[in-house]
Amino acid sequence: GDDSTFNVNKIELLPISNDATRVAALLSGEIDYTNVVPVQDIERIKSSSGHGVKMTPQNRTIFFGMDQGSAELNSSNPFIPQLDEIPESIPPTDFACHVPVVGTGSKGKR
Repeated sequence: GDDSTFNVNKIELLPISNDATRVAALLSGEIDYTNVVPVQDIERIKSSSGHGVKMTPQNRTIFFGMDQGSAELNSSNPFIPQLDEIPESIPPTDFACHVPVVGTGSKGKR
């Protein structure tokens, strides 16, 4: 078995959504621990007596997803010019070599 001893008899979870309120509660002694600290308050907490900050590097992935079911995205793509938007001065062969072209339009038979 585990022969470790701990000085924790009770844990109370107190959600504090406001960053400033959470840091003030920590510094005043109202709470003993938080794992959500605004970056701008780390040095303030480190420099206060009786508080320590433990940090470790971590990887974080932020993913942005497009609404693939959107009728607007399925009907047109603002980043790919439609055939009827290609200026007549650009030869189709030059344009096709550099930019993907989608759709058919009145100028699509060039």
